Amino acid sequence: STAKKPVQKELSNMPPPLPLLEESTKSTADTTDSSTSLPSIFVSIASYRDSEICPTLDSLFANAKHPDRVFVGAVLQNDGTYDRDNVRLTQKYANHSNVRCLELAAKHALGPCYARSLAQSLHRGETYFLQIDSHMRFRQNWDDYLIGLWQQTSQENGGASHHDGKVVLTAYPAGYELPNKIPNEERGILLVPWKFDENGMLRQRGRLLKKDSSTEHPIAIRCHLYAAGFNFGPASMIQDVPYDPKLDFLFFGEELSMAVRLYTHGYDLYAPPVSVLYHLWSRAHRPTLQSSPSSVPPEQIEEKKVGSRKIVQEQLLGQSPAGMFGLGDKRSAEDFAKALKVDFHKSIIHDGASESGLSNERFVNTADAASLFAEDSFEKKIATLDTKAQDLIEFFLSGMDLDQKK
Repeated sequence: STAKKPVQKELSNMPPPLPLLEESTKSTADTTDSSTSLPSIFVSIASYRDSEICPTLDSLFANAKHPDRVFVGAVLQNDGTYDRDNVRLTQKYANHSNVRCLELAAKHALGPCYARSLAQSLHRGETYFLQIDSHMRFRQNWDDYLIGLWQQTSQENGGASHHDGKVVLTAYPAGYELPNKIPNEERGILLVPWKFDENGMLRQRGRLLKKDSSTEHPIAIRCHLYAAGFNFGPASMIQDVPYDPKLDFLFFGEELSMAVRLYTHGYDLYAPPVSVLYHLWSRAHRPTLQSSPSSVPPEQIEEKKVGSRKIVQEQLLGQSPAGMFGLGDKRSAEDFAKALKVDFHKSIIHDGASESGLSNERFVNTADAASLFAEDSFEKKIATLDTKAQDLIEFFLSGMDLDQKK
């Protein structure tokens, strides 16, 4: 119909399907036609008043090679008075056998960590774990590709005994625009340290990698930082390193906490060498937690923020007490800082940190980094500016509550 033509045109520029890796093919070669015999994937989604939740589910299932093995645990935080019905699950997903849902009044939301912890509670024994945001688009065959890449990476550098299956694939995805303007971007993105903010918290950024033409199926790239909006690994990570539900109103610090906890529990993080999915970086289509009414008084929100940041900073300094939500005993926080080339005591980022062990030639130059974002987007315009200008713009925008990534 005429109404659908613009969307189809936008989707026509989608990158090609992801390759079916050899390891993924091996894993399914001896199975029957029934997808119930395939390794299953639990997808954790925390949604805050987001009209993109159902389009995200549409893309998730439509682009999976085996959608029957994909199970979703969604936490919907909505305002029953002001939100339109498009922030809720449609009948299609409300009654979907592979979708589990918890609903929470938006005024009682306590930030991403609490919501992601609730979402993890919906896991029912699936083999793999994928955590995403509620505004994503997927490349075709994403499920087979991630499983194949995970298996391939787990067996690199000494086999399964080397990693003990503790591998997590993670990255900041490139951006798309509404409704379905998905960039024809296939290159991977590596997370690296960026700067320390006014609260003494390390901030991270994604660096676009050049395409590796030396091999048909490039391998994953070692990194040490974690993206909350895209991480994939064994479901054991939910038991070993569960989200801390008491890190209230924590935004910048959530990913660092998970990175150091995963590291000290023996997990190794890797960036996929190609783009697997896409993220809506603009927040213009939805209210944010910071701009919405809360049942928690403002002074208590600030107090909780400070308390949550203190917990993360103690973790990074190796001062966190042991426990379910603390550090592990496989490696130390000091080892994490050395691997990252960051001094958390002095808030110093050492030379080489922004390359994460790679040569600078492996990265796309700064002028081209705008390709991370959709054409004509606000973020793309900022990405073309020098670092000083970007910091100045961020300073002004922080007062408008636009600098929160979540």
